[in-house]
Amino acid sequence: MSLEELKKYLHSLYSALDGFIVFYFTAGDERTPKEIIKLAKEIRNADNLGDIADKKIRLAIKNIFPHTKGCETVISSYDLSEMPTVNLLKERAKQFLFIPGKFSGNISLRDFSDRYPEYQFRIEHPPFGSRILIGQVGNKGYTKGIVRIMIRKGQILEAQKGDIRVE
Repeated sequence: MSLEELKKYLHSLYSALDGFIVFYFTAGDERTPKEIIKLAKEIRNADNLGDIADKKIRLAIKNIFPHTKGCETVISSYDLSEMPTVNLLKERAKQFLFIPGKFSGNISLRDFSDRYPEYQFRIEHPPFGSRILIGQVGNKGYTKGIVRIMIRKGQILEAQKGDIRVE
């Protein structure tokens, strides 16, 4: 895939996701009626567009910009016309906030919230030294294990027997 093809692909993907995103995330909003939550979760769990798109985009970036290998997660479509240096991308990986068309920079959520009070973030941290996490139960019962935070569906394959998944 060429750079121009990647840009067209991203544009098409963003257009397709505009309306879908609202429905996709209603599954996690307690204000949504239960029957809609159930349907949204079924669709979300069966969806693999995000996984396929993620793999395709990462592969294209690796091929077009081989020097950025390992930094694909912090590259935005805005970077494609003028790719940042690898050092800048590595800095982004440490702490970076991106709000399309509004803000882009290395800043913590707390500092950003202080500087831009019109944005609200709910930042929750378990008490220091906590050994217990409380959340929505996937399977009832009591268990012990290593907690693995899963951000993308593809990470589920990384879980090992006995792990506690947090999605």
